[in-house]
Formats: sequence, C-alpha cells, structure tokens
Amino acid sequence: DITKIHMQLAVESNTVIAYVDGSYDHSLKRYSFGCVIITPEEDIICESGSNDDPLAAENRNVAGELLGVMFVIKWAYGKGFDKIIIRHDYEGIAKWFTGQWKAKSYCAIKYIEFMNKYRNVMDISFEKVVAHSGDKYNEMADDLAKKAIH
Repeated sequence: DITKIHMQLAVESNTVIAYVDGSYDHSLKRYSFGCVIITPEEDIICESGSNDDPLAAENRNVAGELLGVMFVIKWAYGKGFDKIIIRHDYEGIAKWFTGQWKAKSYCAIKYIEFMNKYRNVMDISFEKVVAHSGDKYNEMADDLAKKAIH
C-alpha cells in the first residue's frame, strides 16, 4: 500500500513528504495550488490556495506549482521540520532551485528569492513524478488545485 510506504519513509527519515501541483483558469486569470503533506507523525494534510497576481498569472499553472512549493516549505519550517521531499510533476520546480535553469520570469525569480531564505536552514530535495499516472497523492494534489481555483 502506497500510504504505508510513504509513512514509513517519513517516519524513519524524520522527513516531510509533500506532493504539489498547480492549476490555471484562463477565464478567471487565476492560478492555484494543491498539496498533500505527509508528516513523520503519520498525518496526511491537504491544503490548497489560489491567487491572481497578474504578473504571476502570465506563467499560468506554473505560478500555482511554485506557490504550492513555497506554501509547503513555509508550512514545514513553521512546524519545526528541517527535512522535506517535494514530489512534483513540473521539472522547473527543482531545476530553478538547483540552478540547472536560470530564473528569468517574474514567477521564477520570486520563487528563487523565497527559496534562498530556506536553502541553508532546511534539507530540501525534489523527486519528479509523472503527471496523471495514477500516483494517488499526485492525483489528490491535482484535484485540490483544480478545486481551489474558484
């Protein structure tokens, strides 16, 4: 069972595992995120949110994805966790953080500015997952993002 596997990893490594996904609604010019957070205490927390910053909205669902990562980093740090694995389906989330991609867009620049505050106080790692491949928690994050947009 996938839940038991995730729980075991979170508990044994004292690491938060967070799935994040983003969405965008062109008619509303809004972007959103959904996230599923698995804690070492074996809690599963679902969160979501949305925004309509016009500069960020130019990046459509990517703005939501980045908002989701920033949310879970701030959440985990605020709860006293110092290790987090971000599971995501958009490769820029990790590549901007690691410097493989240069942050050029408004969204990416704001993301890197935020992440740099946590880079040296948390162990942040990334794992890419395949979108819409049946991964239970990635599908939940996607669903939460879609519902949060309205």
